Amino acid sequence: MLIPNIAPVVITLFQLIHQLVRTMEMEESVGNPLGMPSLAPIIEIIQIIVMAIDLEEEEDVDSLTPLRLLRLIFQDNWERQRQDVWQRLERHREDFWWLTGEIPESLQALFNRLEHEIEMGIQNTPVAGARCITPRNRLLLAIIWLRGYATYAALAFMYGVSLSTIHNVLHQIIPILHAHLVPRFIRWPSNAAWNSMRGLVSGFDMAVGYVDGTPFRISRPTGAIQHLFYRGDKHFHFQNWLLVVDAHGYFVYSQPGFMGHMHDATCYRYLTVT
Repeated sequence: MLIPNIAPVVITLFQLIHQLVRTMEMEESVGNPLGMPSLAPIIEIIQIIVMAIDLEEEEDVDSLTPLRLLRLIFQDNWERQRQDVWQRLERHREDFWWLTGEIPESLQALFNRLEHEIEMGIQNTPVAGARCITPRNRLLLAIIWLRGYATYAALAFMYGVSLSTIHNVLHQIIPILHAHLVPRFIRWPSNAAWNSMRGLVSGFDMAVGYVDGTPFRISRPTGAIQHLFYRGDKHFHFQNWLLVVDAHGYFVYSQPGFMGHMHDATCYRYLTVT
């Protein structure tokens, strides 16, 4: 338990962190999903401090948005009771959007399309403990993870379940989302569509889109091939994930798994798109 006089300082820290995240979202993430800042460090800071402080109810909760979010996510989880996180979050629409990038109605519509497949996956799960999270909360968990890459520990604390359950839920839901959403939203344009985009990129009359690689850091591989995943300018081992965006700003292709020593232009030449 912290000394009571420290509580105002901690509250101020939460407010500053909250404002920083919202500012980064507005300035860097509008129209650029890759610019979304990671919320994992923020959530872990919140988790550690909440476990050290006895938060008391405030009359004007809405004036302390960080504390409202703390209570919303972490309240009553000390005994690791399994929570209906969706039901709790949908009463706080701003926080729902902040954690998911969706409003309750839009995420419910997505769940309605995926409900049968999610439920079938739960029935086929052999471990009873992995079936404790409802189908709707499974989808919510996966979306929260995709939105900010919260750590397994933070999600487990939020839902009152084990780390292995979080792992199992994500490995069930992510392939379902990929199968249903990628073919619908990420499509390689026809040649005619590419040609129609000429002149849309300012300063490059013949350009029709953008190509960029995103490094995913990995542990140093063993054996002689380790150097293939290392690049001197990055100073670590990684795999490269190449993304292609058209001139309108829409993702049209993504491919992971390129070795770290390969530059973006080299990766592009090896794309398997047809």
